[in-house]
Amino acid sequence: MMGRTIHRRSLVVPLIGIMLLFLGAGCGNALSRLGLGPEPTATPPPTATPTPRPTATPTPVATLLVPTRPSEGNGLGIPAEPNAPFTVTMTDDELNEYLAEREFSQSGVQVSDVEVTITADEMIVNLFATQAESGLSGEVTVRGVPQVVDGQVYFLVGDVTLGESIRGFGRLLAQAAIDQALRQYAEEDGIPVPVEEAEIQEIALEPGAITVTGVTR
Repeated sequence: MMGRTIHRRSLVVPLIGIMLLFLGAGCGNALSRLGLGPEPTATPPPTATPTPRPTATPTPVATLLVPTRPSEGNGLGIPAEPNAPFTVTMTDDELNEYLAEREFSQSGVQVSDVEVTITADEMIVNLFATQAESGLSGEVTVRGVPQVVDGQVYFLVGDVTLGESIRGFGRLLAQAAIDQALRQYAEEDGIPVPVEEAEIQEIALEPGAITVTGVTR
């Protein structure tokens, strides 16, 4: 059935999304704490309600990263049936073709010009990020490794490098925001990447491609 079709993009793109997620989710809070964010607005007293208020602890969910252009195209599916084993490979050219000319928005941070390079040892993501409220913008390079630990997919961030256009005090602030986000979202094995469509068993990297092995739910 078409409704059950799982596209390769839906399995691989969240790995990219989670990298962008921690950059966006942490910037607003960190910049605000450093005194560069907008002044906090007064919060009205909560109205009486039997429903408890949600906790303030954020949950890193890749689907929070929203592309400003819709996905299009099909034909990249894997088995539509539940409990079906699969192995799919997606090249960095395919990923970059999908990401080309798309922009992403998360927690006040706009991300564009995303380019992925896959080696045998890591994934390298170059992007341009803008935090409108603080006026900070520039190139960012994220390096890391996707991995599966006890059935959970993680992205273990190895390094985050800011471009030369981010200088001076703004560079210190941007780095503080990134470090804050990493502390907020990362666990021992990396940043959790939720994948609802399938149970991922293995993720393997090779020069120019990523291979995902698992079973459909």
